[in-house]
Amino acid sequence: MKLLSIELENIFAYDRPVKVELDVSTSDRNIILIWGRNGMGKTSFLNSLKLLFLGADPPQMRTVGFPPRILPRGQYVLGDESGWSGVINRKALHRARTAGTQVTARVKARWEAADGVLVTAERQWTTMNGSYVESLSLSDGQELLKGPPAEDRLKDFMPPEYVGFFFFDGDDIKHLAESDDRKQHDFDRLLRLSFLNDLAEELRNLASERGRHRVPDQLREQIGQMEVALARAKVERETAQKKLADLEDLISADHAELRRLQARRENLSAGASEAQHAAMEERLADLRVQLDEDEYAVSEAVPASAPIIANLNLVRLATSAAEERVSAVGGAEQVLARRIQDELPRWIAAAPAGLAPDVVHSVAISVSRRIEEMVTPRGEVGLFGRLEATRADRLVKQLQRALLVARERRDDQVRQLALVRRLRREIAETREALIRLEVGSQINLEEYRRVTARIETVDRELAAYNQQKGQAQARLQEAGSQETEYLERVRVLRIQEENELKSAKEERFILTLAGIMDDLREALRREKRREVEELINERFRSLIYEHPLIDRIQLDDNYTLTFLDSSERPVGRRSLSSGLKQLAATALLWAMKDAVGREMPVVIDTPLGRIDRENQDHMLTNYYPNLSSQVIVLPTNTEIDRRKWEKLRPMIAREYKIVNSSGESAEIQRGSLIGDGADG
Repeated sequence: MKLLSIELENIFAYDRPVKVELDVSTSDRNIILIWGRNGMGKTSFLNSLKLLFLGADPPQMRTVGFPPRILPRGQYVLGDESGWSGVINRKALHRARTAGTQVTARVKARWEAADGVLVTAERQWTTMNGSYVESLSLSDGQELLKGPPAEDRLKDFMPPEYVGFFFFDGDDIKHLAESDDRKQHDFDRLLRLSFLNDLAEELRNLASERGRHRVPDQLREQIGQMEVALARAKVERETAQKKLADLEDLISADHAELRRLQARRENLSAGASEAQHAAMEERLADLRVQLDEDEYAVSEAVPASAPIIANLNLVRLATSAAEERVSAVGGAEQVLARRIQDELPRWIAAAPAGLAPDVVHSVAISVSRRIEEMVTPRGEVGLFGRLEATRADRLVKQLQRALLVARERRDDQVRQLALVRRLRREIAETREALIRLEVGSQINLEEYRRVTARIETVDRELAAYNQQKGQAQARLQEAGSQETEYLERVRVLRIQEENELKSAKEERFILTLAGIMDDLREALRREKRREVEELINERFRSLIYEHPLIDRIQLDDNYTLTFLDSSERPVGRRSLSSGLKQLAATALLWAMKDAVGREMPVVIDTPLGRIDRENQDHMLTNYYPNLSSQVIVLPTNTEIDRRKWEKLRPMIAREYKIVNSSGESAEIQRGSLIGDGADG
């Protein structure tokens, strides 16, 4: 496949029709440069080409921003007010809305297929009543296709799984050398091995459907529950991994800032004597220890006594009310009434009326209530008017004791708080003295304070990030353990299910075929992995300038890179630079492309990324000239300066430059950002 031309209109940064002719590339001059400064439209060009082959449906196309978020289709195409401009160019959309007309964003490409057929494909997004309509048309030299038939035919020329491997941002591929997320799935699809897995799965589904009536309902329910739990554990693991990666970036950034701030503080320091500095630091440490102890003492004492200390007036009122109840119960009438109530049952039982015991009890209770009503004072009974006398007496004693203790505790806590305030003031004064001792010069004092305060803030941030990192690691470990456990349970349950299904001869035969597909897939995967591993080592050696630590790169079953030294010992990925990881990922992409065995154009934005000068030179002379028969590179004039351009010049077929005066009106013109260029 060779791209002949690309046309853009009203899409991303391009608000007018632009066309890039690409048919000039040859096997000897295979490189086409499309220059552009940052923010001018290079990423818009790359994403437009991706959209042509993928459309706006795949979530990876609608993932934007940092941290990444997946936008709904309408928001992704039409834009929003929160920072995302949309697929349709914002200026073109504004013009159309002002004029009350529709606007169409489009990307069109012409290419020559491997069999020589000329193909034209165009994808459009047209606004309509506040929404949009997406359409695709394709002409392959025989007929014009639209809609789903066009989508199916487009996949024949550029399978969706190829897009990310052939059209990519060089600065974003480092994750291929670091993560293992979905690699086996994506690489199997790229190497055309996934059809065996799909076929085996379809065979198992067929066998399962044939024998579903024999599988117990309880087993099916258990499988469903375990699969739901497995999916939940996987999501939790992926979330924890993402959180951990974000925290690593934050911690790394804070460490870098901390080193810069510490260097600045050292430059501002006047260099006090070590004895003076040590004495001040020792005094400050002692004060902080004392402050921690006093603050702990206050915090320990406050919770237990706080309700009483904070409400002493309410305690006094409650004490008075309880004392009134005790005094009221102690009057002569009340004493006489209680004596009568105590003797009354015996007096009634001794009367000659011969009453039954239950009648005697009822009469005694009734008369006792009447006597109590006669001696009870009329009017308000108070807060504790109905409280039993003995309980009222105990309550009075407890409240009086609480009042006495509360006053003492309040005075003690006031003294402790005063001591805490004094210690904090003394710490502030000691720190100020230490700063003045360190800086010496009044001119630098304010900046020194500002730098010191920022260092303390960054230290606190680092402590918080590290705490969150520990929590994320714990969640990751727990989620990973759960995922492993649920995988095993599902495996066991599936074995039980398959055993149930294997009872029938036809089903056993189908499952045997599925097993053969599995074995064939694994055999082909091992063979392909060996081929890719050999290719990646060969490509890596041609890219790397020198790196004595890495002797060989190994691929595991999930296509994850393991770096080995000359003694076959693994080299930790964290100890490798970002540039080296980008080189390894580049070698992996190169190897995968060669293993695919199809000639495809390659489009690369940010071509050299974080790679150092020597390795950049190797990429310029070994990678781009040999990567494909057509390589479209989207550089800035800092990524490829004149010296690097001179190295590429013999392989350059044509050069373009992106001109964009407002950020939303990009044009593509013939020419270069380096001198006059080598525009062919």
